[in-house]
Amino acid sequence: MNKSVTLKKSLFIIVIIALIVLSSLLSINLKSKIYFGIISFILIIVSSYLFWKQAVVALILWVIFAGVVRKWILPQFSDLIFFFNHIILTGIYCRYLSESIIKRHPVFSRHPINIFLLVFVVWGGFCALNPEVPSALVGILGLIIYFYYIPVIYLFPYLFKTKAEMFKWLKIFVIVSTPLLILGVIQFLLPYDHILNQYVQGDVEDIAFVGKFVRITSTFSYITGYTTYLNILILILVYLLSLGNLSKKLSRCFYILFALAIVNLFMTGSRGPFFVTVFSIIIYLVIIGVVNTSQFKLILPRLVAVLIVSGVIMLTPFGQDATSAFVSRTTSNEDIIPRLVDTFTTPFRFAKDVGLYGYGLGTTYQGAIALVGYSTRRFFGAMEFEEEPERIVLEMGVVGFIIVYFLRLLLITWFFNLSFKLKDPELRSLALIILLFQLQFLIGLNALVFNHTSHIFYWFLIGFLFLLPKLDTKDINDAKT
Repeated sequence: MNKSVTLKKSLFIIVIIALIVLSSLLSINLKSKIYFGIISFILIIVSSYLFWKQAVVALILWVIFAGVVRKWILPQFSDLIFFFNHIILTGIYCRYLSESIIKRHPVFSRHPINIFLLVFVVWGGFCALNPEVPSALVGILGLIIYFYYIPVIYLFPYLFKTKAEMFKWLKIFVIVSTPLLILGVIQFLLPYDHILNQYVQGDVEDIAFVGKFVRITSTFSYITGYTTYLNILILILVYLLSLGNLSKKLSRCFYILFALAIVNLFMTGSRGPFFVTVFSIIIYLVIIGVVNTSQFKLILPRLVAVLIVSGVIMLTPFGQDATSAFVSRTTSNEDIIPRLVDTFTTPFRFAKDVGLYGYGLGTTYQGAIALVGYSTRRFFGAMEFEEEPERIVLEMGVVGFIIVYFLRLLLITWFFNLSFKLKDPELRSLALIILLFQLQFLIGLNALVFNHTSHIFYWFLIGFLFLLPKLDTKDINDAKT
C-alpha cells in the first residue's frame, strides 16, 4: 500500500472510536448519553471524511473487533454501536462524492451492474412503503440493512493504485486474525458461563454447544459472524499461498494461521461453513491445476505444510476435543438433509401467501423488535421462517426474491468471466476466490442481508469487479513502458 493507506494511519479512526467509547463510560444520565451519541456521530463522520482511504481500512478492522465493545465493554450500547459501520461509511461516502464532483470523475463506474442495482434499489424502496410494515422505522431499517453497504463497490478503483498495495492490504487482513484465532481457542477451553463466552444479547442459557464445549464466537457478536470471517480468512490464505512472491517467513506464519483457522472452524460447530470452505478449496485447486500449473505447483506443497501443522495442533488435547466434538455433532445430528431441503423449498411454499409484493422491508429482521416493541413474527401466523431465502420472499415478495437471486447469479457470472478474461494470472486467481465466496449466498447456505458481517465483506469483495480490470490494465501498461 502507499503511505496514505498504511495500517498506522488507518488506526486513527479506531482511536477516535475508542475515545468515544471511553467517554461514554462517563455518561451517567439520559441527557449526557444523548450528547454522547450526537458527538460520537459527528466525530466519526468528520474523521472518516477527512481520511476516507484510511477509514475504509479502519472500517474492516472495526467490523472484526466491534464485538469486543458490544459484548464486553459497552453492552448497554450494543444497538447504537451496531450502526457505527454505517456512520463510518457516511463520512466515506460524502468524501467520495465530493471528490467525484471536484475532480470530475464518474461517481458510478460504467458497468451493467448499475442497471440491476437500480432495479434492486427501486423495488426495495417500493417494499419499504408496504402498508403491511408495522412502523415507518422498520421500513427505514430495512433500507439500511439491504442497501447501505452497496455503494462501497465504487470506491475500490480509487483505493489501490497498484497490485502491490492490494497484496499488502490482504496480508495485513490475514495477520490481524492472530488474536482472534487465539481468543477462539481460549473461549473453547473456558466454561460456558464465562464472560468471554457471552453473546451481545441473551442469557447464559442461550449459549450454544458443540459436544460439551461452547461454540466459539471470538471477537464477533454471534457464531454466524465469526464463521463468515473464518471462511473469508481461509480463502484469502489459500490465495496468498498460491502466489510466487511470498517470503519463507511469511509463509510459515500463514501455515500456523491457516491451521488455527481450521481448528477454530471446528470449534464453532458450524457444519455448513466448514463444508462450504472445504468445497471451495477443492474447486480452487482443481481449476488452478488445469489453467495455471505454475501456481498449482506453488500452492500444493504449502497446503501439505498446512496439513502437517494442522495435524500437530489436532494432536493437542484441545485439538482432539474440537475434532471429536465437531464429528460427533455432524454424525449424530440428522437435521442436515431436512435443513437443506427446507432452504431450497420453503421460499416457493411461501410464494402463494406473500404474492408479488410481500409484507415489507425489515419485517422479518431480528432487530425490528427494538423499534416496534414486539416480535414481528406475529404478522406471519403459522409461517415459520429462519433461513434467508424465505425471509427475502416474505419481505420483498416473489418479484423481490427473483431480483435478489438473479443479481447474485449475475455477479457470479461476471467474476467467472474475469477469472478467464484478465491477463494477469494472479488477478485471475483472486477473481476465482471471490467467485467461490459468493456461491454460498446463491444457494442459501449462509445469510447475506441478515448477517451484517457477511454483508459488508460481500460488497467489499464485489468492489474487486471494478478494481481488478484497472490493476490488470495498469500492469500491462507498466510492462510496455
